[in-house]
Amino acid sequence: MQRSLLWAAGVLVGVTAVLLVVPIRFLNADQYQALATGVQALGVTVALVFGAGTLLSDSRDRKVDRALGLHAELTTGDVQTARVRLLLHLQGSRADGKVEPVSLTRLRTDERFAAYTDPAHGRPLRDANVVLRHFDRVNAARVAGIVDLGLLHELVGVHALWWDRAIARDEGEMLRRGLAELADWTERHSRAKARGAHYLEHWARYLGRDFAAPAEDPAALP
Repeated sequence: MQRSLLWAAGVLVGVTAVLLVVPIRFLNADQYQALATGVQALGVTVALVFGAGTLLSDSRDRKVDRALGLHAELTTGDVQTARVRLLLHLQGSRADGKVEPVSLTRLRTDERFAAYTDPAHGRPLRDANVVLRHFDRVNAARVAGIVDLGLLHELVGVHALWWDRAIARDEGEMLRRGLAELADWTERHSRAKARGAHYLEHWARYLGRDFAAPAEDPAALP
């Protein structure tokens, strides 16, 4: 879009030059002054349109950057460390290495899940909170409309579906409301056949592969 705007601006400059130079030989002073005023007004109008287009282009770029930034935050740093540690913990509860979905209540009270083998790693509930807070931020950006939705679905939405199953839903558990809303939106976005929706088809296979007791048949996902 930015390139198109620059091309249009170049054309405008050329047309303006022609309109101001060529008529000099054919118009008297008053006629030429009227023409110049009209051309100037046209230039101001087009400049305003150009400025609005530039702002729209910048807004689109910022939305893309936010989606990329949220994905980077998910897959690096503290959030990535918490995700991997909690994932390995949930896999370790079963001999087949599949993930057993566990609610926040069980992470608080079930002795099989409430503590890591190495106390230096803290507690699984803390890592779950790190993951959930990230999805809260992602969901807030989605609701506010400040992020590119197609790219968000492609890069982050599928992870939300995975963790929505891994951290099982608790009735009335507010700490995971953002994750639940984001996961529900991801499925709606896919069923609407919106841009990026096809990525969910591949992730449905992973959901069936990774979990011991899927909440729903992955084949039923769009």
